[in-house]
Amino acid sequence: MVERMAKTTERGEADMDSLVRNAKVDSGSFGELYDIYYRRILNYCRHRLFNGDIAEDVTSKVFLAVASQIKAFKGKTEQEFGSWIYTIASNKINDHLRKTTRRNRILLEAANTLAKEFAD
Repeated sequence: MVERMAKTTERGEADMDSLVRNAKVDSGSFGELYDIYYRRILNYCRHRLFNGDIAEDVTSKVFLAVASQIKAFKGKTEQEFGSWIYTIASNKINDHLRKTTRRNRILLEAANTLAKEFAD
């Protein structure tokens, strides 16, 4: 919240809203949003995933999704953009956790199957 307030104070709230609107058609504006939000999203991913390397991978996936979907984004304000990007981040984190859980379960089942075969 403090970081958002600092950026808003530096640029002004109306200017930040303008940046969000321009990011749909201007790669420079998108780059500015990336610079503003990258650390926030990375920290959020680290907080949820407890692993810096995985958090970096998921953060990359978040920004790839944002870049590919920015033209369809209906919001017009920084607040709407913030909600949108955190929703994408949450979904990417949840996807990662589901895949990891599923992968671990399959590996455990395979290990149990092999252990039974060797026991026989």
